[in-house]
Amino acid sequence: MPDARVPPVLVCGAGAWGTAFAIHLARRAPQGVVSLWARDAEQARQMAALRVNSRYLPDAPLPPGLHVAAHLGQVLQIWREQTALERLGLLVLACPVSALRDLAHEVASFWGSPPRGRAFCGSPRAWSWRAPMATAFSGHPIWSPPS
Repeated sequence: MPDARVPPVLVCGAGAWGTAFAIHLARRAPQGVVSLWARDAEQARQMAALRVNSRYLPDAPLPPGLHVAAHLGQVLQIWREQTALERLGLLVLACPVSALRDLAHEVASFWGSPPRGRAFCGSPRAWSWRAPMATAFSGHPIWSPPS
């Protein structure tokens, strides 16, 4: 059973950034608290079997407590059950900006139609990106460069 003081974390995106973030968190959390989802099912199977992301971070072994998953709905269900018990959790969308909208819709569809103006209900969620903000979000409704 995860330590009640450490909220369950699900990192959606097993590229270099998402994997590095999940490794960092899993090294500091009790076993079973941090999960990493990979869109590519074969990549997820290889990562789970070899305990390394040979595609993006071949020199960074995955900690034993890091759970790697290929099925988004399944890992979201597990995460939701954990967060219901803890009443706290963190969902990180670690994907390219170009995939953020689709991934957010996929994740949101797991919960069904949210109330208008609220993407998610319950515990905190976050997303991350690696593209330079000025080029990636210029003119975007959630971020604009300072004038």
